[in-house]
Amino acid sequence: MSINDRVKQVRLQVGYTQVKFGERIAVAQQHLTNIERGERAVTDRIIKIICFEFNISEEWLRYGTGEMFHPSETLSLDEYAKQNHLTALEYDLVKGYIQLDLETRKTVITHIKTVFDKHSRIDDTNNNN
Repeated sequence: MSINDRVKQVRLQVGYTQVKFGERIAVAQQHLTNIERGERAVTDRIIKIICFEFNISEEWLRYGTGEMFHPSETLSLDEYAKQNHLTALEYDLVKGYIQLDLETRKTVITHIKTVFDKHSRIDDTNNNN
């Protein structure tokens, strides 16, 4: 398997379209198509971005040796939920949020900030009376 094939394998593994994956690694969809077809070389810059963005082992991406993903250095959601006594609903909310695409997460955060800001203003009004 070539490095070009491994780039495609990463994209498929993370479940992205060529457009979405290209956006994450800062290349146009047609450029990514050419990489995946073996018609363009995979530059060091692209390798570094893919490895950083998707927690991919550079050794695996370049040479096909070892594991695709680096072992996670972060706490798992299950462990976090257990340590912080999350309810099933809280767990589902966090998990659902994490699975949203970036634009949807931004929209959700904007909405939550608006709700909290409105709630905070109501509390301030009540405390001043």
